[in-house]
Amino acid sequence: STGTSRYQSAGLFVTSTDDIAIGGGLSATGDVDIQSAEAIVVDAGTSIAARDIRLAAVVTGVPRLPLPGGKNDVESAAAAAVSLTAATLTGRNVAIDAGGTVSLTSKDKELFGGDLRVGGVVVTNASTVTLGGATTINASGLVAIDAAATTTTSLQAAPDKAATNADLDAAVAVAIVSSGAAVRVADATKITAAGAVAITATNTVTSLTHADGSGAADTAGVVVAILKLSGDTKAEVADTASIKGAGVSIVATSNRTVDTKAVATPGGTTNNTKANNSATQNLPASGAKTSSGAITFAGAFAWSLVGGETRTTISTSGGLDAGAGSLVL
Repeated sequence: STGTSRYQSAGLFVTSTDDIAIGGGLSATGDVDIQSAEAIVVDAGTSIAARDIRLAAVVTGVPRLPLPGGKNDVESAAAAAVSLTAATLTGRNVAIDAGGTVSLTSKDKELFGGDLRVGGVVVTNASTVTLGGATTINASGLVAIDAAATTTTSLQAAPDKAATNADLDAAVAVAIVSSGAAVRVADATKITAAGAVAITATNTVTSLTHADGSGAADTAGVVVAILKLSGDTKAEVADTASIKGAGVSIVATSNRTVDTKAVATPGGTTNNTKANNSATQNLPASGAKTSSGAITFAGAFAWSLVGGETRTTISTSGGLDAGAGSLVL
């Protein structure tokens, strides 16, 4: 619904595979539950009054871009978002949540007649909840605001028996993963609840990236596994936003499990300074070294490059009031 129209009902349940835009006014004696498989946008001036209110963007990433032959998808993405700007929600319990889930399993693909087997995955998962403007939430019960990203990847590569050149790549697995979750309560937003107020950003990642050259006899060449993982996890209350409840928690949590492994071929590699393979190209950037100095060549090279921050930020001048309950940050 958009515009200035006002609706009254006993209750409302809406689910959509597309974006949902909400405008005008809605009053219900029962519950209001609005769910989108993409995003929910609540426009300025919108008011919703009901028993329990839930606004939820729940997105599951769909694997795509399969390698030739229709197998081994290499890309998947999810973007779940809920945003309110100068809106008013009044009810018993109020829940606003954005949840994105991506799961992608892939294997390598033979190239150059079997001389090289290479696999790659690219995954993006972002879940955000944003409350801005003069948004007001009044609850006689609980308020729960949550952004959650759950990302799982599995990529495996192994050399073909045709891989016999010790200077070249035999098997390469590269995973590029971005997974993040953020809740931002900002501007002049005001949240008041008789019960507890919970604001949570959660980012869970499990990523396996393996290149294993040990299974094929009489093979040679370089085996490389690389994971580049990024994405922030943030819970933020800023500007003049204020929160009052019987207990207030504002928490950002990330749980990332990474398994990156490379196992050399039986024939390994040679110390050829002119060799142009993935190990010699990436070793300098990785900073790999021993007490004798930098490592310039390797038969097996595994590198996990993990970035992103997990942070709870309170920069508001509007105040946090947990009443007789606890303030958890």
